[in-house]
Amino acid sequence: MVAQKGLVGVLDGYFPWGSLQAIAKGAVFGAAHAAARKSLQPAIDNKILPGPVVEVMAGGIGGGFQGLVLSPLLLLKTRVMTDPVFRGKGTVWETTVASTRVGMNVVRKEGVAALMKGSIMFSGKRVLDWSTYVVVCCCWCFSLLKN
Repeated sequence: MVAQKGLVGVLDGYFPWGSLQAIAKGAVFGAAHAAARKSLQPAIDNKILPGPVVEVMAGGIGGGFQGLVLSPLLLLKTRVMTDPVFRGKGTVWETTVASTRVGMNVVRKEGVAALMKGSIMFSGKRVLDWSTYVVVCCCWCFSLLKN
């Protein structure tokens, strides 16, 4: 690919789905995590749950929401990556237009609901990813504070 199109060739199919996913990934998680943390704050204040447990729960909720929002973009990006149209020649602009057409064809042929294929599995994975990450970070921080 690099031999045919140069270094820019690695971006074939990245626009628009991959770039949208990259931009939205942190923003979606951050917003969902903050909202979950804020709604769970009374549990800490009323001594129902300890802070680290709330952090793990907020991380899981943020990850699950991130999975639901990003699932359609991931599906479209995967469809583009596996489409043979992107193996040929074409500028970044031409592949961006072709990538957008792939997205429109998915909706046209399979319906809007097709964008959510695999979303439950992906969201579940993101819940586990972020919950585990938060647990590890909390344990590490607490071990530093003890020493």
